Amino acid sequence: MLEIGTGTGVWAMQFGDDHPEAKVIGVDLSAVQPGLTAPNVKFEIDDIEEEWIFRRPFDYIHAHFMTSSIANWQDLLTQSFK
Repeated sequence: MLEIGTGTGVWAMQFGDDHPEAKVIGVDLSAVQPGLTAPNVKFEIDDIEEEWIFRRPFDYIHAHFMTSSIANWQDLLTQSFK
């Protein structure tokens, strides 16, 4: 599971707690500094509008409150479906 624009990381952490069987990655342009996270949750600094560093597909990609943050949605969606 990938969360784009994770911000504080609260959504990714909650999802990880609710779904301990899932691997959860939260990405944002700036560092996330959560106190405690489940072992199945990790955070990375990345510009999601550049070529993705992820080589494996995701079962689920979550993005919320990102409407004005993405310059080219077509490119982002193309990356999402690779």
